[in-house]
Amino acid sequence: MQEGGFAGIEEKPSYSYFISSGIYLLAPEFSSLHPRGEAIDMPDLLMRGRQAGLRVGLFPVHEYWRDVGRERDYQEAQVDHD
Repeated sequence: MQEGGFAGIEEKPSYSYFISSGIYLLAPEFSSLHPRGEAIDMPDLLMRGRQAGLRVGLFPVHEYWRDVGRERDYQEAQVDHD
């Protein structure tokens, strides 16, 4: 094919993948995986758990979901449910 030539297109693609909804239920064994005072993000703690042989499960959410981490997002979510 000629450089810059058309190879194909997918019109308005739809993606489906798991995301973290920010709800965690941790067994007490996870508390020993990070020293007191050490900052750690949940993905890192969960990976430490897996590496330590702990079971990490998930519960798929198929219902409406929207990130409301910013004030504008929260306001837009309120409109979604009016």
